[in-house]
This record gives sequence, C-alpha cells and structure tokens, in this order.
Amino acid sequence: ETNWSTDTAIGLLYSDDGLTREPFNAPATNEEAFALSDPILAPTGNDEDWDRMSVTSPLIFATETGYELFYIGQYRNIGAPVSLFDWSWLGYACSEDGENWERYESNPVFDITRENSCPWMGGVRVDDTYYLYYALSAGRFGIGVMVGTVTPK
Repeated sequence: ETNWSTDTAIGLLYSDDGLTREPFNAPATNEEAFALSDPILAPTGNDEDWDRMSVTSPLIFATETGYELFYIGQYRNIGAPVSLFDWSWLGYACSEDGENWERYESNPVFDITRENSCPWMGGVRVDDTYYLYYALSAGRFGIGVMVGTVTPK
C-alpha cells in the first residue's frame, strides 16, 4: 500500500495577464513541497479531522463579500489510481481576500466516500443553489452532480 496524497495542500498563483504567474508566498516558506506557492488551505494534521491528510480540487466562487471554496478532503487515500478515493468528503471554506480561509464549522458538507469519483470538479451557482459536477471513474464513466445549498455562519 502507498499513500500518495499525504500533505496535499491548495496553493495560489496571481496573474495580471493570464500568461505569467506570481506565487503566493506570505509568509514565505522554504519547504520544497510548496515551491510553487505557499498553501492557502492545508490539511489540518489533527488525527481526529476528516481532512487531516489531504485537501485537493479547489472550486472557487466569487461573491459580493469575498470568495467561497469547495474542496475534497481526505484522511486516507490508499492506492495508485486516482479513482480510488476511499474516505473522501467535500468541504467548504470562505475568505474575504482569497488568501486567508475559514473552514465551515459544519464540515464536511457532503460524503463522497466510495463514490468512484475523480478529484476534478466544475460547478455553477444559481441563486443559492450549487451544482457541482465531478468526473466518475472506476468502470462508471460519465459526470456526476451534487446539488445543494450551504448556509454560511
């Protein structure tokens, strides 16, 4: 068994022209894992948390007051194929500036354990309803959809 997703975090790159990018480095770290960007959202590392080992697949929505982020969190992801996402949940976080994020106190918002899904998402928000689309795999090809609302605190 291998654990290939331990300590996967979400970073941030800035671009004024869409061609060149500047990394988010505040506070700057010298860790090799964060060479492209310091994390804006990282695994908690707390042995009791559902997103203690990995946070991936950021899906961000701009709002009037800042940003909303959906992400996949895991405490165990064993296996080489990306489709083996056992013990995975969908989390939600908010930010006023896109750099400092606060996790939703009622996380996780959706259990995707054994959904045979890949960690790539797209989505739209219509009024207060989110339509989050994700890739299906492991013999079930297609696109899945999660539909729902989140009530921020």
